[in-house]
Amino acid sequence: IPTAGAKAGVPLTQPFSTYSITALDYPTAYTPYSYAVPRYQIGAYARFHFTQHWGFEIDGLFQPGSFSFEQPANQFYAHTVFHSWEFPFLFQYAVSHGHLRPFVNLGSSLRHISNVRTSFSGSGVTPLAENGSDVLRNSGSWGFVAGAGVAFKEGWLELTPEIRYTRWWNQSFQALGLHNSLNETVVLLGIGF
Repeated sequence: IPTAGAKAGVPLTQPFSTYSITALDYPTAYTPYSYAVPRYQIGAYARFHFTQHWGFEIDGLFQPGSFSFEQPANQFYAHTVFHSWEFPFLFQYAVSHGHLRPFVNLGSSLRHISNVRTSFSGSGVTPLAENGSDVLRNSGSWGFVAGAGVAFKEGWLELTPEIRYTRWWNQSFQALGLHNSLNETVVLLGIGF
């Protein structure tokens, strides 16, 4: 019997790492990029049960993201926002069967970056916004996924808190002073029917 429902989560890891650089027009070391830590991840899932212990789950998860660039020498600023979509495909093994079922997940995930938009402003710059970003390197990426959790089943309602780790194969955004993190950990709660 398939189970479907909604998922909501909180990321535990930073989406980017930044570092200081020097430039000819601004020799003092500075960090050109900053970013906002995403506060949530939401989506939906469907789980198919092959046996009492084995199943397969497909998720669709959404997470907003943003980062900013600042060049102090000429007071130039750029702010980029984007949508990150993740589609994990997971084999699931339930350790036991009943109302309380600990489980482990293993599989892969596809990430897609969309709705990228960059706004520019600064001294002597006419404020404008355009689609895309010159530091977007890969709009798509595959990752390895592993996780563990517990399913609580009572009547028609199923709650599945879990922790999930994803190791991405490549970076979506990359620039001098900015790197996408290849490691992602999130705590998720599924509410299924």
